[in-house]
Formats: sequence, C-alpha cells, structure tokens
Amino acid sequence: MRGANLQAQNFQRVDLTGADLRGANLNHACLIDSHLSDAKLCGATLVQADLTAASLRRADLVGAVLMSAVLPQARLCQANLAGANLTEADLDGANLRAADLRYAMLRRASLVMGDVSRANFRHVSANGAELYGLEGNGTDWASAQLQGCDLRQARFSQSKLCNAILTNANLNGAMLVEIQAQGASLERANLSWAYLSHVNFRGVNLSSATLWHTILIEAELSGANLHNTVLDHATLRRCSLQDISWHQVSVQGTHFEQGAGLSGQDKAMLRSRGAIVD
Repeated sequence: MRGANLQAQNFQRVDLTGADLRGANLNHACLIDSHLSDAKLCGATLVQADLTAASLRRADLVGAVLMSAVLPQARLCQANLAGANLTEADLDGANLRAADLRYAMLRRASLVMGDVSRANFRHVSANGAELYGLEGNGTDWASAQLQGCDLRQARFSQSKLCNAILTNANLNGAMLVEIQAQGASLERANLSWAYLSHVNFRGVNLSSATLWHTILIEAELSGANLHNTVLDHATLRRCSLQDISWHQVSVQGTHFEQGAGLSGQDKAMLRSRGAIVD
C-alpha cells in the first residue's frame, strides 16, 4: 500500500501492524482502534484522519502530515514523529512515552492529560497548544517554542526546558521538579500557585511573569531577570538568589526562607516592600 490513495477509506479495528504505508494518502480515513504498531507511515498524509484509540507503537511517522487529525487515547509509545505536522491535531489522553517529536509542528494542537515521559520535543513548534494536565518524566523540551501554551496543572520532573520559549504560557498550578531550564524565557508567563522544586532557572527571563502564591524550594534563580515580576505571597525556601535586581519586583507577603545571595541591603529593601525575610 505504499503511496496508495486510501482517502476516506474505513480501516476501523483493522490490523495493519508493520504495514508499509509510506507516502500514502490517508486523508479523512477512519482508523479508529486500528493496529498500526511498527507501521511505516513516513511522508504519509493523514489530514483529518480519525485515529481514536489507535495503536501506533514504534510507528515511523517521520515527516507525516497529521493536520487536524483525531488521535485521542492513541498509543504512540516510541513512535517516530520527527518533523511531523500535527497542527491543530487532537491528542487528548494520548500516550507518547519515549516518542521522538524533534522539530515537529504542534501549533494549536491539544494534548490534554497526555503522557510524554521520556519523549523528545527538542525544537518542537507548539505555540498555542493545549497541554493542560500533561505529565512528563525525563522529557526533553530544549529549544522548544511554547509561546502561549496552556500548561495548567502540568507535571514535569527530571526534564529539560533549556532555551525553551514560554512567553505568555500559562503554568498555573503546574508542578516542576528537578528541571533544567537555563536560558529559557518565561516572560509574562503565569506561574501562580505552581510548585517548583530543585529547578535551575539560572539566568531565566521571568520579566513581567506572575508567581502569585508560588512555592519555590531550593531553586537556582541566580541572575534571573525579575523586572516587573509579581512574587506576591510566594514562598522561596533555600533558593539561590545571587545577582538579582529587586528594584522592580512585587514582593507583598512574599516569604524568603534561608535565601542564599541576599545582601543586607537586599533584605532591607524586600522587608520595606512587605516581604518576610528570615
């Protein structure tokens, strides 16, 4: 079936394990609950195809076009989606554990409550994507474009966000544990009520970001840009705070516990603005 025109065909619950569908036209095809594990789909077009609950384990989807495809609850463990176009695709609840999505296009895609543990999202373009409740352990988001993404309640651990762009992203209530994010931009991001433990935000751009009621534990914030940042009622416990300008930071009710790198002048200024400094 390599290169075949299979547009709008019905493959619901069909076993296509290991099938060679390279370059095939599967636009608008029905592949609900189909078995496509180990299938070769590189360069295939699946625009608006319905792959609900389909099994695509280890499938080769390099460069495939899945614009507006429907993939809720799809199983894409170890699938290769490098360079694939998933613009506006529905991946809610999908399992992308250990999948390769380097340089993939995920603009305005929805991956609500999905699992991306150990997946590779390096250089992915996912501006405006719905990533609410996303879970990822050991996920690599280095140099990813995540502007305006909805990452509320997301849970990432032992993951990389180095040089990622999260301008205007919404991380309200997110949990970030052991994250490497050097060089990332979180300008105007919303991190209210987030829990950040052992994150490396050295030199991160947090200008005009909101960290209202955010908890930061043993975070590395040295050299971070906090211009016009809102830290009201946040808790910073045993954080590294060297080389930070506090002149334009809102710290009403903020609790600094055993902060490293705060000078006596810094402490006096923070207290004068309503912060509690231990």
